[in-house]
Amino acid sequence: MEGERTIVIEALDPGTGDSQWTTTVTTTRESQQTYHHADSLTLADDGSLILIQTSNGLCAVGAGENEGTQWCFDNVSDGQLSHQPISPAIDDDTVYVGHYRQLVSGESVALFYAVDLEDGSERWRHEFTTWDGTGVYSAVAVDDVVYLTEFEEGVKALDAADGTELWSESVSADSAPTVVDGTVFVTCASAADEETYGAAALDATTGEVLWEVDDDDGGGWIPRQLAATEDTVYYAAGFRLLARDTATGERRWLDANRQLAPPNVDPEELREAEPTSARTGIPAVVGDRIYVNNRNLVVVVDRETGSVHTRYDTEDPLRNSVAVADDWLYANTSSTLYGLTTCETELFGRCLR
Repeated sequence: MEGERTIVIEALDPGTGDSQWTTTVTTTRESQQTYHHADSLTLADDGSLILIQTSNGLCAVGAGENEGTQWCFDNVSDGQLSHQPISPAIDDDTVYVGHYRQLVSGESVALFYAVDLEDGSERWRHEFTTWDGTGVYSAVAVDDVVYLTEFEEGVKALDAADGTELWSESVSADSAPTVVDGTVFVTCASAADEETYGAAALDATTGEVLWEVDDDDGGGWIPRQLAATEDTVYYAAGFRLLARDTATGERRWLDANRQLAPPNVDPEELREAEPTSARTGIPAVVGDRIYVNNRNLVVVVDRETGSVHTRYDTEDPLRNSVAVADDWLYANTSSTLYGLTTCETELFGRCLR
């Protein structure tokens, strides 16, 4: 039908990029912004099921022998899908996701859902009484608790069994939550105080704020994303990849330059043209390296010092988070998927692997 767009998932060989199979998820009349939601793609059930947010709802697609759409859960209604990439949270047999209807009038549906992973039926819904539900980011499920954030509203913890609110804390969050070792980490932004940016850590059991800082030099495309290890949390702010101590919030890498700015370009000039950096996605922490993208750059950062090991220019804006697996790094623009690795054998200037 004229004006329709088809949402397709394609599986590629990780070493060659050759197509293995393709399957159609759904068709939509959504004319713009559909590419943002590639970052919502999530694997479930040991990789045999793929979940992806579309303008027709959250859809589950079988992989391999079970290829094809299994179910779609309507969490959009008759509104336009938000342009924010939202990935669902998953535990053993349940998917957790918000309602992402967006109308020009600002009207929203303040609901959050638990969905059966096998058949896509609704298990429970949580209605927000103090949040408007317009900016609920990707949730995370840990130890029978679902953690979620909404822009400038705060952080909530819900009982995964029935959606009962366990606690709620007001912080000016502008990221999805990351939970590590009993602590919830979020980035923060406040337009009320000359656009201050920072981060916060909350106790995962009680919601108590353990530390909160606001000394970041700039923010990022909302929603921002964090990665955390046992001792350090990493996130992008103002063309810089920051590292903070998970226990205290103190900055590491105090001498590191703006790693995410294009070489030979004054970052301040970039900030005047665009106050926040482009989509950086979730930093990938692998061994002693951190991989992160910004604009058209894939940047490899030393985990100990924060210095840049290398940059790779794709020449076109990167759309989603980078992924790292089996010594390969994958990144995509709107038209090209890149597979990057160390060249082991070179002949006449061409890498043979």
